[in-house]
Amino acid sequence: MGQRINIQYSVDIDDLYGEVERILQGAHSTLDAVTGDSADLVISARPEGVLSLDALGRIDMIRQKLAAIDFTLRDASTIISAYVSYKAAPLAQSIAAAAEEPDEVAP
Repeated sequence: MGQRINIQYSVDIDDLYGEVERILQGAHSTLDAVTGDSADLVISARPEGVLSLDALGRIDMIRQKLAAIDFTLRDASTIISAYVSYKAAPLAQSIAAAAEEPDEVAP
């Protein structure tokens, strides 16, 4: 797996669902590929084939794909968490403002 860098970019709030869906679809597609790769490794496993450089290479490839899935899911989680915080901010602000208002005193 190559080196990873963090980038930041903005999307219109109306496009956020589609962007997160795209990210999750990518993770899902990679997971499908990993599932097939690992099934092939297990199904074709013979004692002489499992303890080989080929099996070692295939296992490393599967591990790298799983790491890529983890990074992708972390990205989606970060985006969703930021969105939830964004949506909750007005409520938190109104609660804080209400707490700061003095109670009305009856004459």
